[in-house]
Amino acid sequence: MKTEQTSGDQARHRIRPVLVGVLERTRLVRTQSSRQLLIEQLQDRLGQFSLREHSEIRLQTAELVRACSRLTDGVQVLVETVEYLEPDTDEINQLRRLRDEWEAADVLSEDDWTTLRPFLENLTPTNLTVLYQRATEHRSPGPPSWCADAWQAFVHLAGQNAGPDGLQPSTNFLVLLEDQVDPKAARWIRLRNSRLAGGQGLTRQLEERRAYLARGGEQPSASAAYLVVLVEPHLDPVGDEEKYSLSHFRQWYGADSWYSRRGETILVHLRDLEREVEQLIEQMEIDWSDRTGTVFVEFVLPWELLNIGVDRWRKESDSARPIALSMDYPVVVRSLERLRTQRWHRAWHQRWRQLLKAPAHSKVYWSHPGGSDYFTRLESELKADDRIVSLVLSEPPAQRGETGQQEIEAALRAGLPVIIWHRNDCTGAEFREAVTSMVTDGGVGRLPLRAKELRHEALRLEPDQRDGHIGHHLTILWDDPERRPDALGTPADRGIGESW
Repeated sequence: MKTEQTSGDQARHRIRPVLVGVLERTRLVRTQSSRQLLIEQLQDRLGQFSLREHSEIRLQTAELVRACSRLTDGVQVLVETVEYLEPDTDEINQLRRLRDEWEAADVLSEDDWTTLRPFLENLTPTNLTVLYQRATEHRSPGPPSWCADAWQAFVHLAGQNAGPDGLQPSTNFLVLLEDQVDPKAARWIRLRNSRLAGGQGLTRQLEERRAYLARGGEQPSASAAYLVVLVEPHLDPVGDEEKYSLSHFRQWYGADSWYSRRGETILVHLRDLEREVEQLIEQMEIDWSDRTGTVFVEFVLPWELLNIGVDRWRKESDSARPIALSMDYPVVVRSLERLRTQRWHRAWHQRWRQLLKAPAHSKVYWSHPGGSDYFTRLESELKADDRIVSLVLSEPPAQRGETGQQEIEAALRAGLPVIIWHRNDCTGAEFREAVTSMVTDGGVGRLPLRAKELRHEALRLEPDQRDGHIGHHLTILWDDPERRPDALGTPADRGIGESW
């Protein structure tokens, strides 16, 4: 009767011939005397085991690996013994990696080997040591010397004891990698971790871990930073052109707090806003040239500018090929009216805490206008359920006083920190499908990054096809009340000397 192979059996079946090949290249197995010494050392630790004699080195090596692989801890002892007898060779590091894979075989799924491995094998984060430390909650000083890429570090972490919240260090490591892999890999990792955590009853713990990282806790050493562009209407009694007061803030997390530096405030015409923002971006890139973390760009806008596609504004416009801001940054908008309306702030803080605490259990409300007093009913429904953190508009907020703008006002008064809309048409099937995909599996907590993925999909299309892609028209209002530009101290205020 044929026994069905487990995922671990399949993995070890693949590892075994590679192990034979590496071991065959060591000096130990090339002569009869050195092979005999190796066998005697192994028998001292594992007990007596029989080996058939073969004249060819390859076959004799395969026989030795076969015998060790059948014994408890046999492969581990084999690698340790070779390491003892023939230290400091390239083959030793290869054997160590194979030993890690052998030990991880029972705890990794077949999908981990076939899908996750290709994602991680070519990823060599410059901050791998920091990621490893944080994945183990600083119980380990870093990965062993033979772990040179993300896959090797992940495999070495697999099976290590879980932390106080029950999450495995390998799961924590993948959460930390979500921002460092491509969008396809990030989506796969999120689903993989969610399935694993769900099966272990650790969904809440995984959500809290993701939220903790998203709000600035235990990020990689090059933590996220923010350029916040604040645009305010300017009342000019003389001129007849629209003018705006433009200021900016640079924000980063350090020493367990958020810090903010405010730049110069200037007066600009509406037509010149894009060019002035481009100059802010250029100077930010120069001043933060040593940062390796993600930089988010946020626009704090008044009602009348919320529907402008700021994510499509250009940078490097003097070059032969200007590019959109969304190519390099997650771009979101924020509400100037909410920032200036303090009576809305308590509800705002409450909904933001809900989003951080349990993004997968936070709800998204889809607006469907109808009836004679719809907006009163809408605001009542939003305020009746504390789990609602986001509103999807039924139409873009193109005109003051029309449906889209009134929906936004209801959402702001209810404290919702997230609002989503299509700048042309919020009723299309593609828009609804894209938003549904972004907010499932706790994705509402990572909307700025998921929106960037969609915008990149649009930018990869031919120019005449981009206009039909949702990523070309998507706006995310993402408002963090704990990081308001007018409410954070500066490094000078707090005695912090960080460069900005």
